[in-house]
Amino acid sequence: MGCFKNEKAGKALKLWDEMKEKEIAPSVITYNSIIAGLCQMGKTDQARDKLNELLESDLVPGEITYSAIIHGHCWEDQVEKAFQFHNKMVENKVKPNAFTCNVLLRGICREGMLGKPLKLFNTWISKGNAISYNKIILALCKEKRFEEASDLLAEVDKKKLEPDCYTYNAAILGGLTDAGRTEDAEEFI
Repeated sequence: MGCFKNEKAGKALKLWDEMKEKEIAPSVITYNSIIAGLCQMGKTDQARDKLNELLESDLVPGEITYSAIIHGHCWEDQVEKAFQFHNKMVENKVKPNAFTCNVLLRGICREGMLGKPLKLFNTWISKGNAISYNKIILALCKEKRFEEASDLLAEVDKKKLEPDCYTYNAAILGGLTDAGRTEDAEEFI
């Protein structure tokens, strides 16, 4: 992964090929590194090929493996494909963490698929953190569904998740002022 972080993807892929030539079997960690790196480069389809190799070698992908591919598909605006991998993840009894949930929430909110995030959010509520709530609150405000956004904000307070200034500024205040509801925005202040 270090090669990908330093933008030396060619070197990482060359090392991968050398491992294969020397018949050095990659571990799940090695696969995770190459899969995540390919996804960061916008080559999620190639990353999926590596996942298939991992599966063929009788290794078991974990949360990190699936999360990388889910993140890659969301980054490439392929939310439906990301959901397919989320479903595979769940089918294989791998539990998504808060990061994975937030990546999916951001992707589906950005795509305007608000029905899905609300349903998923209720499923993931135990994993929910302030970031999860921010994504949904912002999407609700963009859809001018302020009462639901306000209810979620109250839930954030109730769960003591400490909403950050982004929750108030961008999601609530920005949404209300964009909708011409400046008096309501002033009440939040």
